[in-house]
Amino acid sequence: MAIGAPALGAVADRWGRKPALLWTSGLLCLAALAAPLAPSLPVLLALRALAGFAIGGGHISFGLVAEMTPRRLRARILMLLNGAWVAGALGAGSWAWLAIGLNSWGWRGLLWGAAIPAVLITLGVLTLGESPRWLWNSGRNDRAVKRLEGMARGKELPPGTLEPSPARAAEGSAPSAWK
Repeated sequence: MAIGAPALGAVADRWGRKPALLWTSGLLCLAALAAPLAPSLPVLLALRALAGFAIGGGHISFGLVAEMTPRRLRARILMLLNGAWVAGALGAGSWAWLAIGLNSWGWRGLLWGAAIPAVLITLGVLTLGESPRWLWNSGRNDRAVKRLEGMARGKELPPGTLEPSPARAAEGSAPSAWK
């Protein structure tokens, strides 16, 4: 995770939030589905390390949510997202206790169960759109406007939605996607 977080964060900054999340979740899904089939301990450890690297990219979802959530709801939504991570960690521990204690599949059963969230996350990421803020900041202004219009579901964008942020304009970088 310590290596995956900065590496995958850089991928998200360069190529976009959605591609980075797709790559991250796909890698996690691949590692999670392959781990129960590992023929040896070294292969299992390598797959678990790969899964840990991919989990390091999970923080990209926080950035995507922050960039797509109205300011007035942002703190609450991010707290819910963080709570989901905590609930997932608690659920993983509970699943481990049940899988090891109640089923004859042993550690392989535990890993098959752990693969379920990885598959669901990957399917969920497929439904996401790119962050309009990232599109705008990377010079894809037409796509950013189309994305915002799509998010508005036919409603007109409020005046001033796409005004340059004073701080960014002062430093000469790309404008913020919205206030």
